[in-house]
Amino acid sequence: LNQFIAGEKVERGKNLLRYSDYDLHTISQYLGFASQSHFGREFKKYTGYTPAAYRSLKNQLYRENL
Repeated sequence: LNQFIAGEKVERGKNLLRYSDYDLHTISQYLGFASQSHFGREFKKYTGYTPAAYRSLKNQLYRENL
């Protein structure tokens, strides 16, 4: 159950990173992680990217498709 919940939080985090300008600390608090570093560890475990790298990659892909 804990893995499912963490996975769902990461999915919501992906959307927030992709479609908002909120900083990582705000996103991690909003999603209920104990800290920004905890969010980062869980995010990397599920996606293979750090949250900052994921946001940068998605923004780069978006700009290339304009």
